[in-house]
Amino acid sequence: MRALALGWLCGTLWLQHRPELPAAWLLLLFVLAGGLAFAAGMRLPRLEGWLRVALLLLAGASLGAGWSAWRAGERLAEALPPELEGR
Repeated sequence: MRALALGWLCGTLWLQHRPELPAAWLLLLFVLAGGLAFAAGMRLPRLEGWLRVALLLLAGASLGAGWSAWRAGERLAEALPPELEGR
């Protein structure tokens, strides 16, 4: 599970260094790829050790970036409309 947490941190940091949020279709792709990688890493019993770690890193990075972008989009949607500023 350390690989999953490290991947999550890497995905979140990657998103923080981007100048803008990814498109909605890319968020969906992140979540789907992360879910598939997580399922493969946890369910396939005969995986080599390094392959399982790589899948969990990929899953964490994908899910971390997708979740962080979703939360950032939700937070930015709460902005005050420009015509109401200063009132």
